[in-house]
Amino acid sequence: MSWKCNELKRLWPNQLRHQLILGVALVQLMLMTFFIFVLVKRQSDFLKQQSLENAWAQVQSLATSSNFWVLTQDLAGLKELVESHQRYPGVRYAMILTPRGKVLAHTENSRVGMYVADKISRSLLETPPKMRILHSDPDLIDLAAPIISNNRDLIGWARIGVGQEVIAKSIMGVVRNAVFLTLLAIFASSLLAFFIGNRLTSGLNKLLAIADQIREGRRDMRMEVSSVNEVARLGAGLNEMLDAMKQTEEELRRHRDHLEELVQERTSELILAKDKAEVASKAKSIFLANMSHELRTPLNAVLGFSSLLHNDPALSEEQREKLAIINRSGEHLLALIDDILDMAKVEAGRIVVESAPFDLGEMMRDITDLMRQRAEEKELLLNFDPSSSFPRFVQTDAAKLRQVLINLVGNAIKYTERGGVTVRVGANPAESPKQKRLIFEVEDSGIGIAAEDQSRIFEPFVQVGKPSAQKGTGLGLAITRQYVQLMGGSIYLESVPDRGSLFRVELPVQLVEKTEVMEAVTIEQRKVTGLAPGQPEYRLLIVEDERTNWLLLQELLEQVGLRVRVAENGADGVEAFKVWRPHLIWMDRRMPVMDGLEATRRIRALEGGREVKIVALTASAFAEQREEVLAAGMDDFIRKPYRPSEIYDCMARNLGVEYVYEEVEPVMAEEQSFPLRPEAFAALPQEVREQLADALVRLDVRRIEEFIHHISELDPALGGTLVYHADRFSYTPILQALRRNDHLLRNDEQRNHPGG
Repeated sequence: MSWKCNELKRLWPNQLRHQLILGVALVQLMLMTFFIFVLVKRQSDFLKQQSLENAWAQVQSLATSSNFWVLTQDLAGLKELVESHQRYPGVRYAMILTPRGKVLAHTENSRVGMYVADKISRSLLETPPKMRILHSDPDLIDLAAPIISNNRDLIGWARIGVGQEVIAKSIMGVVRNAVFLTLLAIFASSLLAFFIGNRLTSGLNKLLAIADQIREGRRDMRMEVSSVNEVARLGAGLNEMLDAMKQTEEELRRHRDHLEELVQERTSELILAKDKAEVASKAKSIFLANMSHELRTPLNAVLGFSSLLHNDPALSEEQREKLAIINRSGEHLLALIDDILDMAKVEAGRIVVESAPFDLGEMMRDITDLMRQRAEEKELLLNFDPSSSFPRFVQTDAAKLRQVLINLVGNAIKYTERGGVTVRVGANPAESPKQKRLIFEVEDSGIGIAAEDQSRIFEPFVQVGKPSAQKGTGLGLAITRQYVQLMGGSIYLESVPDRGSLFRVELPVQLVEKTEVMEAVTIEQRKVTGLAPGQPEYRLLIVEDERTNWLLLQELLEQVGLRVRVAENGADGVEAFKVWRPHLIWMDRRMPVMDGLEATRRIRALEGGREVKIVALTASAFAEQREEVLAAGMDDFIRKPYRPSEIYDCMARNLGVEYVYEEVEPVMAEEQSFPLRPEAFAALPQEVREQLADALVRLDVRRIEEFIHHISELDPALGGTLVYHADRFSYTPILQALRRNDHLLRNDEQRNHPGG
């Protein structure tokens, strides 16, 4: 023990001044903090206990004093009594209650005669009559005591609320005094430590002076070591550190020289890699541009001529229906091409949501029509759940939603070999009453997806399962998830291998009125029949090398009464302009001999070339080319394949052409006008199916109505659909559905009894 004390005495004079001052201050602070805590805790407990005892006494006094006044129902006496208790220090309120909670007297007159309804008061009325604390916190103590008659009956409750302001003020006073004493003690102890530290640190002055000289650049300075105390040992360590630093600086200089060489080498490699990446990116853009042109050019003719054929009055209704399917399929193919060509935009986040009102019921019918044939080819049932309930008129990006649903239903059909696919639509409330959160479910009985593959099924180019089951490019679900997230929704997957999968999409939408959708449908459906009277005789020049494309455009223009000439390359177009002086030129961008950009520049340089309107026709899917053609001097930009309305609207914008439109009523889908499903007849007795088919073949309206009435009793949902078709004398779809149902039943019977 004596040796340890001597060692401490030897070390004591060499401690740093600041460390000493800080150490003393911290120790003093901790001790005083503990002292304040204990003091405040004890004082607080004492004051709270004293306040509680006073409150108990006051509420008991109020209960005892009010006994007589409650029995006599002397409200004036009770009022004086509660007001007298309010004069006690800290009492915020006092009241007298009946056993049923009616206020007989209160320090606030406005509450007299009312019944207490808060949770705390109601709990008081439901408990046995004894004194109790209703509420206690640092701000208020709420106590109640029963008022008991001489017969030991409960005749009321006395209740007092006592504030804790006095306690808080007392505690704050104790804290202020304690803090003042703490600061005073810390200041005194720090001052003492300061004087002691000055004496202890005088031995470091020489070392600090040498350190200053070294900091100024004199690396050759060394400290003379003549003793064995801490300062001397610190000086020796400084000398060794300076020697090591000198050696390290030499090594760093050599390493820096080598590193500069490595950086130059890596920079050259990065520049080379960057050049290669730019070349690859340019090649990709050229490839996509070429693919866009090659795919969209023939599609322009398919969509254009199918639209022209649809207007032929000689066509039957069935032929028009088939042409409508061709047109919808072409539109869908165009959307697929755009999706593939715009994949880079999706990855770069440049795809935007184009929200507009539309008819969700009609969209679901179109999708069911479009996908039903694929299902029937595989002898699958495509079922739109008749229990689905959803708002019909909504606003979101209809094109992207349509693509999402087609992708999900198409995938379900693709990977299902037996059974069927069920589509459901529902809606949940959203934050705003003008919004809904739609829920789409696509469930199949296909091959399913393993749990380990479900986390990566939405990644681009990923296909899971056995190689023999993999079909397509693997982009469909990746685009689907991108679109859903872009529209503010979520997509989920539930799947069990060999039992099927269920994809669920949740999507927020705005609710709109039917009139908003009707306006959009009316504008879309109206047909141009000719030019309005009193207009100039417009001359239009088509510069296009593809015969099918200029034939289509020529037909669209001439059928409304416009004069048209055709040039099959840019050079011929320039010559035709010189001779004919057209008002507007439809200019294809890519042509042999001379392309559209060069032809435009030459026309603009000719006399009168500044006045003619030139509109670019291009099959490119890239919006960047719009800027390119406008910079070349063109006035507008139309992408192939185009709709007739786009051509007519473009001329109206650029020339002010006015048209005469065919008067049409907007055509919209009925609320429940989904196609008849063959499987819906499966539950009907065979005799009923046969007799209904016979009545349909004979066009026996009376028997048809009788059988539909009978079916409505068996299956109200199917009966309602049959009534819809029968009211419109649309018997063919009913008969076709019956025959398809019989065909499916025969196939099932053959599979179940192969030897029969």
